[in-house]
Amino acid sequence: MISSCMKEAGIRQGKGERRGPHCLRHSVAARLLAAETPQPIISSILGHANKDTTKIYLSTDLEHLRACALGMNGIEVAKEEWK
Repeated sequence: MISSCMKEAGIRQGKGERRGPHCLRHSVAARLLAAETPQPIISSILGHANKDTTKIYLSTDLEHLRACALGMNGIEVAKEEWK
């Protein structure tokens, strides 16, 4: 049912991408995380018995990941090392 609703809404998925309920759950978790919903609440909403299962969604919060990124200043790489 979810897959047909997504198709009707014009949401395309590439070959090999997860479909249907998984995509919906992933989207819900990502939006809750972006809204700064605490991880235990997200785990509860998704029905995860182990809160560590929810950690996979942390990689979807790009804004907070950008804040954690380190700069490249002071890291010298020779052109030969690019290969």
